Amino acid sequence: MKIHEIFRSIQGEGANTGLPMTFIRTYGCNLSCGFCDTPQDGYTDMEIDDIVAQIRDDWVCITGGEPTVHSQLCLLSESLCNKGHMVALETNGTNPIPLGFHWVCVSPKSVWPKQEVFDAADEIKLLVGSGFYKAKTIVRDFAVDWTKEQKVVSVQPVWDENYEQNLEDAVKIAQFYGVRLSVQIHKYIQVK
Repeated sequence: MKIHEIFRSIQGEGANTGLPMTFIRTYGCNLSCGFCDTPQDGYTDMEIDDIVAQIRDDWVCITGGEPTVHSQLCLLSESLCNKGHMVALETNGTNPIPLGFHWVCVSPKSVWPKQEVFDAADEIKLLVGSGFYKAKTIVRDFAVDWTKEQKVVSVQPVWDENYEQNLEDAVKIAQFYGVRLSVQIHKYIQVK
């Protein structure tokens, strides 16, 4: 499997903020977002057993790039679960969500996910200031239904040159619609 990096940190965004976690950052994505925080160069081809052997935390987050472009994703999740780990998936939602995850966060980018992807999500994280969609409109139109389905809905300001405005807009959306604010605390406290 193509792996960009494996590292220990804390979850800095979304509903699981603050949890100690090991991140498995896969290489490659089917989108090209200008604000992506995953380097697009360099990866190591790794065997599933070698990946699993590096994990020490209870929680593991498989992220990217885009993890669902990898054919061995289900095998990796199953192997981690068999070792007693709780496995989270962070995805842009462009591909179907496989079974076998304890937490699925769908964060749409330039391609809007199909309904079955949202149905499989535990959390929907909308980016404020991405330019791909208007988070306020999406929250207004869908947040009540998503909340009834017991999904966590969060808004997260894009960390770019417009961050202060994105943050201000995200705070207003969170306050007005009663959804969570996610601010990428790992960037504030300067950890990976």
